[in-house]
Amino acid sequence: MASCARAARLGNGEPRAAQFVVLSRQLGQFEALLAQFSYCFLIMQCFTSYENNVPFQNLPYNFKNRLANLSSVKDVQNLRKTCPEFNKLCSHRPKWFDQVYITDNETVYKWASRRRIVFQIFKWIYIIFRFGTDNTYSFRPTWQSVLHFDDVLNNNKPIFVTDTLVLHCQSIEAYEKLIPYICGPFTRLTIHGGSIRLHQLERLMGKNVNLVEITANLDIEPDEYDDFVELVKQHINGWRDK
Repeated sequence: MASCARAARLGNGEPRAAQFVVLSRQLGQFEALLAQFSYCFLIMQCFTSYENNVPFQNLPYNFKNRLANLSSVKDVQNLRKTCPEFNKLCSHRPKWFDQVYITDNETVYKWASRRRIVFQIFKWIYIIFRFGTDNTYSFRPTWQSVLHFDDVLNNNKPIFVTDTLVLHCQSIEAYEKLIPYICGPFTRLTIHGGSIRLHQLERLMGKNVNLVEITANLDIEPDEYDDFVELVKQHINGWRDK
């Protein structure tokens, strides 16, 4: 009842002083929003205008830190190259890779590094013709980067993969250490090496993966047979899935 009475008083003729206070608060909020918009517009002008470039070191630290946190993973990769200061600001962000080969075998690492040079030279040719080189039962992955298993663990940063992931580890224990670092919407997965458990394979086969090739030994316990069949059924749901 008290609130209703107060609402009635406000509607029928609130004192001018109270109305002025309310109006002042609304104007204050509007001015704050306008100031924030003006600041953002000024920053955008600085970035887009060739005549009014602002040196990166002169930008506020909070702004640079905000930019490092909100940029996409791919943009962070470019920021690291153009602005060395971002190496520190983005140290907690994942490292971005389009196509990457990761192994714990030194001989395989050297072989994959040599192949990477060929893939880099003929990158666009492989992209254009890769659907034609993929046959019905397997596909031929390419990679633009090669990482050693030890370097991934020592850097202790997530590996964000967008297209192709090739793994070659010699033991189940190695895969168990490596998998927590893998993330991203990669669509092509190849697993070589020693052995891998079914639950490890499930963690790697995200919803975006549609091409899978496994030459490693898949370790399946008897009570996991049904889970394996279900995994295959879930994966084979489109013409591109293999």
